[in-house]
Amino acid sequence: MFELFKRFLVDQKGVTAIEYGMMGVALAGALALIMGNQDSGFIAALSSLYSSILIAFQPA
Repeated sequence: MFELFKRFLVDQKGVTAIEYGMMGVALAGALALIMGNQDSGFIAALSSLYSSILIAFQPA
């Protein structure tokens, strides 16, 4: 039983998949923080900019 546990600890198969999974979760979390929701963050800044552009191009 101890030998099986020792082999499990040194086995490197699947480690890359786990690392890629962790990077994916980290990237998704970072994007969620950067983008924010509709009322704050990057999306709100783009919405505000778009509204300003629309107002600037309306005929007087």
